[in-house]
This record gives sequence, structure tokens and C-alpha cells, in this order.
Amino acid sequence: MNARSSRYSFVMNRAQRSNTLDNKAQAQVPGTGLLGLARDALMLMRVHHWQKNILVFVPMLVSREFGMASLGASITAFLAFSLAASSAYVLNDLIDAEADRLHQFKRERPIARGAISRAVAIGLILGLAVAAFAVAALLPIEFVVVLGVYYCATCLYSVIVKRMLGLDVVVLALLYTLRVIAGDEAIGSDSSEWIIAFSLFFFLALALVKRFTELSYLLDAGGTRAPSRAYRVEDLRVMVPLAAASGFSAITIFTRFIGSEDVLLTYSHPERLWYIAPVLIYWLIRLMLLANRLKVRDDPVVYATGDLKSLLCGGAVAGILVWAW
Repeated sequence: MNARSSRYSFVMNRAQRSNTLDNKAQAQVPGTGLLGLARDALMLMRVHHWQKNILVFVPMLVSREFGMASLGASITAFLAFSLAASSAYVLNDLIDAEADRLHQFKRERPIARGAISRAVAIGLILGLAVAAFAVAALLPIEFVVVLGVYYCATCLYSVIVKRMLGLDVVVLALLYTLRVIAGDEAIGSDSSEWIIAFSLFFFLALALVKRFTELSYLLDAGGTRAPSRAYRVEDLRVMVPLAAASGFSAITIFTRFIGSEDVLLTYSHPERLWYIAPVLIYWLIRLMLLANRLKVRDDPVVYATGDLKSLLCGGAVAGILVWAW
């Protein structure tokens, strides 16, 4: 027993010395822990989702309100929305931490895997929200009001609405549309109601595709019901028809806009806008087919910004808009 105890003590002492050396080695690399925390914080803030807020530039481009003042206001609006969105993302991940640990992809989120503590997350939520409204204060009060509505709606979505069947996708579409309205208020322009109607139906289609993608991955993993969501895998059969109906309704609204009197206020050659319709039809069909093949893992808007053909479609639409001026 004495020999055994001696060997055990030797092994334990050696392990302790090894751990001490490892800790000293880590201490000699300044900033390693802070860099890791910063990386996880940026991941938690979903900085790569800030590209969704490019929508605040739409009113400036569509209404031809070009100029340094409009550009500066749009950039400020973009920053304010990005900070507010990040605050809401952190809140969402804090609430969903338990459910995310069971998810195929979401379990890698910083809070779910324990890389960010609850206290740090709460600090980020408050700090980002304060920063967002501090930046927003540089713009007209109407913009601040829209940002406030967006932030409250986003928080409400994270706490309650995302668990409500059908209402969740409607609110998601509204959140995207609010970005367009906010861009309008930031530069003080008066965008056509056609743009608002188009945005609502177009982003409703993308919200439905997002839910379809989540359910498709759930089915592929052998699940039956999405955690913290009201959807089940049997809902897949109606998701695509609903998304298609909403998407093509948006395109129909756009074609009606081409034939309206409002279009003459902005475009000298409105008939050229017809070329945008087939581009949108192609992009929407391709998106739904790729989602069905489990090729769209992320939010459709985020996916589009990293997809070459989607970027080419976006470039074509922008080119046609300029051509129609």
C-alpha cells in the first residue's frame, strides 16, 4: 500500500507541476484571454449580420437623394441599427441558451457553449443599446422613434413572438421593413408606399424561407419539432407555397409600381424597370430550390450577401435602376 501511495503521490505531484507550468505559459502570452473574449463577443453580436442593415440605404438610392449629407445620415443610421440589432441578438441568445445547446449548429454560439457568462452578456445588451440610441440622437427624432419601435419589437420577438405560430414570420418581415422606413426618416425623404408594400411581402417570403430551412435541417437530423418554436416538420409542405405566394406578390406589387404615376416622380425611363422583374423571379426560385437542397444554412439575406449569383442579381438590379433614371 505504501508503494502504491508513493506512486500515486508522484503522479499527482507531476500533474500539478505540469498544470502550474501550463498556467505560467499561458500567463506569458498577454491578451490571449482578452482576445478570445473579444472574438466571442463579436461572434455573439453577430457582426456578420450587420449587412442586413444596408437596407437603410435603399431610400437614398431609390429616391435619388444623393449628397454628402444624405450619405452621412444613412451611414449613421446603419451604425445605430447595427448596434441595436447586436444588443437584441445577445438578448436572444441569452434567452435561448438552453435550447441552443440542443441545436445542430446553434450550440456553437458563445453563450450556449459557456464562452460568455450571463453577466457579460447582460453588460453587452445594455451597453450596445445605449450606444445605439446615442448614435441615433445625431439624426432626426423620427428616426429615433423608428429605431425605438424596431428595438422594442425585436426584444418582444426574442421573448415571446418567436414562439407564436405565423406571427413570428410577420414580425420578422416588419423588422426588415422598418429598416427601410428608418432609412427614409434618416434622410428626410418621402419614399413611395409601393416600396413599403414591396418590402413587407418580399421579406415575408425570406422569413418563410428561413423557417423552411430550419425545419429542413431539423428533419434531416431526425427531429420532429423545432426547439423554442411553434413549428413542426409536417409544416414543411406548406412553407414553400407560402414563401412563393409572398415573394411573387412582392414582384406583382413592383410591376404595378412601374405602371403607376408615382414612378414618374423618380424615373425618366420607367419602362426599363420591367427588366428587374425576371431577375427577381429567377433569384427567388433559385433561393427556394437551394433551401430545399439544404444549401441555405443561414438567414437568406446573409446567405445572399455571400453568394456570387445573388450578388450578380443585386448588381443587375442596381444597374437597371440607374439605367431607368
